[in-house]
Amino acid sequence: MDNVHFTVKIPPEAVGKRLSEYLAGIGMQVQAACGGRGTCGKCRVKVLSGSFYLDSSLSKQVVPDKDGTILSCKAICSNEEAVIQLAFTEENGLTDFLIDVNDFSLQEYYAVALDIGTTTLACGLIFVSSSGAKIVKTVTEHNPQASYGADVLSRISHAASGRLADLQNSLLETISQMLSCLTSGLPSDCYPDKMVVVGNTTMLHIFCGVSPEKIGIYPFTPEFTDMKRLKGSDVGLCIENIILFPSVSAFIGSDIVSGAFLTDLINHSEPLAIIDIGTNGEMILFTGKKCGSKLYAASAAAGPALEGAGISSGTGGIKGAVCKVDFIGYTPVCKTIGDAPALGICASGLVDLVAGLRTLNIIDDTGYMDCGSYVYSCAENGRNLAITQQDVRALQLAKSAIRAGFEALCDEAGISLCQVNKVYIAGGFGFYMNIRSALAIGMFDPDLRGKLVNVGNSAFGGAVKYLARSEADREVNTIADLCRTVDLNSSETFNCRFIDYMGF
Repeated sequence: MDNVHFTVKIPPEAVGKRLSEYLAGIGMQVQAACGGRGTCGKCRVKVLSGSFYLDSSLSKQVVPDKDGTILSCKAICSNEEAVIQLAFTEENGLTDFLIDVNDFSLQEYYAVALDIGTTTLACGLIFVSSSGAKIVKTVTEHNPQASYGADVLSRISHAASGRLADLQNSLLETISQMLSCLTSGLPSDCYPDKMVVVGNTTMLHIFCGVSPEKIGIYPFTPEFTDMKRLKGSDVGLCIENIILFPSVSAFIGSDIVSGAFLTDLINHSEPLAIIDIGTNGEMILFTGKKCGSKLYAASAAAGPALEGAGISSGTGGIKGAVCKVDFIGYTPVCKTIGDAPALGICASGLVDLVAGLRTLNIIDDTGYMDCGSYVYSCAENGRNLAITQQDVRALQLAKSAIRAGFEALCDEAGISLCQVNKVYIAGGFGFYMNIRSALAIGMFDPDLRGKLVNVGNSAFGGAVKYLARSEADREVNTIADLCRTVDLNSSETFNCRFIDYMGF
């Protein structure tokens, strides 16, 4: 779907239901990054006719804004028919991997790779042969669970309150639609019978219909972290065999394990690392064969800012997202994903924008904006977007958590930043990130200049690689088993440097 507007009739039978929940129930999920608290504004829908109310007593109507929109998370359906309009957009940002196969004979076949991200689902049809594994077709969608909040803790809370089935069903319905899209036109004898799934630990629990509530309470113990093999019929998907990558712990999921597998992290002599930047900054450091071949992993709670959530004009890595900002003098020049009309700004564009505003002294070294907010124009369609003081603070928290977390990980491993040979930056943010801007705002130490490498969606890439490797099970399980988890909450290095790195 490409910026498509849908008109939906809300029947009288929906009376008393919250509009966002009614829409989710009929498969029309809306974004709710704030978990339904009415603070993010992402769930707005346009009212074409009819009325909505502030409470179930239907005593006070919701008044639409000047554009005719209301927050669906705060609107209660009335006992009369209403008509609304809502928009959907297509996600983007996959890396086009071509994975070389091991030196062994393979029968040609089709398979599926699936990355269940907190914000985005990425699914690909893969052709595997003796010459390698090639991505034939991809489809990406918003994770429909965004209706329940932007972060995993919101999803865990909903699951614990009896909404696990709703979370799972919304996810599986979307995945089923993606599979249909990928396999449309394939001869029946070519239909894939294997799907490899990666994602954070909470997403994998929900996928399997297993409650993740223990992940949200101390001592944060998942119901499972091991590699799983399921039948598609176990979860209601039309595919024969499903393989779930192993996770490391509650907040270090199979997505970062998959990234470490893709980058061949554990087969190098020198220290290397991978950081998957999203709501949680998951990271794995390999000390190198020269320094004991040890793996250390950590998860830094960066917050949703680096996935575009919680930002006033923010959006995910979708078509139309401002992904790059350059300045000509004081004039910002914006580039959007797909060169489409600007819908909002994603994390990479936000980092560029803040770096530029810092250079122009519109933002000072503490992050303060004297003007309170800065409005910039996307000249291609004349639309104005804004960055607020609160947006800058959210980015400061995120970038500080990433930097302090990585340095605490190195400290625990006894590895200096100068010893680190390379750091892979993964995730949707890593696909578009301008390394110069990231260094300019202090997201990484200057000692890492020249060592940072964008690898895009490495979680998805690792799933593709798995299909082409004869000893993939052993390699993937080795990474998960050898990882030593570092608790950043109890790290003196992290707690001290987190404060130090808040400024620019």
